[in-house]
Amino acid sequence: MGMYEIGGNQVPVQASEAIGEIPSNRTLLVQQLTDNAPTVPQAVYGLQTIGDVFAEFKPNVEVAFQDEEGKSRKETFHYEGVGDFSAKSLIKRSAFLQETDSSREIYERMTKQLRTNRTLIKMLENKDAKDALIQVLKALSEELEEK
Repeated sequence: MGMYEIGGNQVPVQASEAIGEIPSNRTLLVQQLTDNAPTVPQAVYGLQTIGDVFAEFKPNVEVAFQDEEGKSRKETFHYEGVGDFSAKSLIKRSAFLQETDSSREIYERMTKQLRTNRTLIKMLENKDAKDALIQVLKALSEELEEK
């Protein structure tokens, strides 16, 4: 069976091809990893690994986050390898994302307690017990705000 190129034209196989086919188990990723496009395209030779590429181009991006009050906070992410794009790595290198992740963990624990703690569920079903719990939580909140 012959090889075909776009349009379905048959390309006869030549015995002394200088360029081999790219193996099918390879992936090429192309992505702009900085805010600014290069002014002049450049060819860089000799980069053998992904680490070499990151070391050469030092990709970074500035991200604007918006907090609960609507205030904007900017942070710059510097990438040194492919692993820096994982959620855990991004959270680890961002003060804003660390705060947000901490809040998420607290809310998840509270939700789990509200779903699984039978004593708490029964307390919330009783109006008097629920009101008492709300008063205690308000007093605790005021005490924490004073400190």
